[in-house]
Amino acid sequence: MQATTKLALEPYYEAKFEPNSYGFRPAMGCKDALSKIANLLLQKQKWVLDADIKDCFDNIDHEFLAGQIDAEAKVFARENFCLCNIGNL
Repeated sequence: MQATTKLALEPYYEAKFEPNSYGFRPAMGCKDALSKIANLLLQKQKWVLDADIKDCFDNIDHEFLAGQIDAEAKVFARENFCLCNIGNL
């Protein structure tokens, strides 16, 4: 179920993500982030943010999270995939 949900919503949200977000994204990883940081430091950038949300998704209220999926994403998922038990689709 989790994999199906990921497949359904990933294309929708991937298009909305910032290009400088590297965590857990298709075709983007640690080496890409480190390369970007190195290039920015050469350009005299002042800030680098590293955030670790370890165990965040193990402890999050999944009903609340499902309720936060916006209507546009629900329509996208409904039109492109056969999903069941994802909130009130």
